Amino acid sequence: MDLFEMIRKEHKEIMKATERLIGSDPADRVDTMGDLIVRALTHMSAEEHSIYPAIEQLQGVYRSIGLRNEEDHYMARAVLNDLLYKGLDHEHWTAKLQLLRDLFQRHMESEEDITFGAIAGHFTQEEINELADKYRKTQAELTRVGVPASTMANR
Repeated sequence: MDLFEMIRKEHKEIMKATERLIGSDPADRVDTMGDLIVRALTHMSAEEHSIYPAIEQLQGVYRSIGLRNEEDHYMARAVLNDLLYKGLDHEHWTAKLQLLRDLFQRHMESEEDITFGAIAGHFTQEEINELADKYRKTQAELTRVGVPASTMANR
């Protein structure tokens, strides 16, 4: 699977987990919330360690795309932290989850439309394959050791 297919597939999985949580009963949220956290943090960390540094090497608007993507991740982590802090049965929990879903949606659309185009337009296929390998290796390492709590703050 190529880099872009892999990321699109993960985006869909993250959105499905988010959608399953919206309107769910608080007693049924624990497993799905755990799944969402692991998927989202592993995905974001892998992008930050492989893809974003490559984009940030580019000049001008492309560099700012990478920086904006990182800021989106920072905001997503902040909302995830809030969701965990508030508790699965807090009255604002669903509203925060909807905010997270909207943030994920906009971010994923931007990545798939703009970031993928920047990568395809500025890197050779060999370089893209190297980014994909680095991405997969980062994910494998995070999966092997578990997603560290420090990836929630990441600042």
